[in-house]
Amino acid sequence: MRRKWLAGKAEAGVPRWFATLVPLLAALVLSTGCDNVSTRPPSPTQHRKPQSEEIACTPSGHDPRKVGVVVLYAGHTFDPLVQGHSKSSPAGRSIARLAHDLEGAGFKIDVPEMPWSMIHPYDRTFEEALDQVVAAVEKLRAQGADRIVVVGHSFGGGAAIGFGAQRGATAGVSGIVALAAGVDPAAPIQMEARADSVAKAEAMVAANRADETTTFDDFNMADHGIVLTTPAHYLSFFSPNGEMSMHRNLADWPAGLPLLWIDGSDEARNPGRRHMVLSRLRPDPLTRYMLVPASHNMVANEATEMVVAWIKCL
Repeated sequence: MRRKWLAGKAEAGVPRWFATLVPLLAALVLSTGCDNVSTRPPSPTQHRKPQSEEIACTPSGHDPRKVGVVVLYAGHTFDPLVQGHSKSSPAGRSIARLAHDLEGAGFKIDVPEMPWSMIHPYDRTFEEALDQVVAAVEKLRAQGADRIVVVGHSFGGGAAIGFGAQRGATAGVSGIVALAAGVDPAAPIQMEARADSVAKAEAMVAANRADETTTFDDFNMADHGIVLTTPAHYLSFFSPNGEMSMHRNLADWPAGLPLLWIDGSDEARNPGRRHMVLSRLRPDPLTRYMLVPASHNMVANEATEMVVAWIKCL
């Protein structure tokens, strides 16, 4: 009937190309609509188990009010999380929500202001940053927490791994959570990106100018790609042989310290990353490497339930 009607219209002055095009468009619209309603494959999240089941561990039954969590936010966000639990970037909002949800689960929360925000761009060394995390751990312990977990996202995730390797045992923490952990100065692509600035910083240190403030490349800076700091501070974070090296920190990981490492879709696209992580993780009954369907910036947001369930197993 439709074709006869269109043919009739064409005879009445409607162009034949229009008469031919309309049924094709109609078929396309109808097929697309049906696909949206009934035949489109479910999204990955529809097939997934609840995150509390995916983590596959047994809750310890420990009182959550006696669990403390130190939250290390992502790099180069504007507003410290401690000021109103808000961030200007997607990664900042994601970790802010995670901190809020961890607090809602009954855990004690502390969010120290770290030297990789826009307000404090590398104004201390990485070693001094680890001192700040230790202070946050002791603060929570003084509030009655007897099990402490350090959680970090992106830059904060790399820092959490560094803390676990270098201070986890002496600080007596119960676990480390790294969400889309970023910054591995020993990774070839990152070494190449920072090569000129690392060489500049090393030359300045050799010339006894380690504390002179100047500019360096920093591809975590989304707006202009440079940062103003000292060579000593810059190298403490970005030297390939320095304390932020994931390769080094995983090799030095202390026995008996569980690690929950959660990556997102962006990280999963890197074929070498999963191998790097799994080949270096120290075996532990509670150590896990998990993937969630989220972009790098939103991993903390997507992984909340998984993180809470894992902490409850410690």
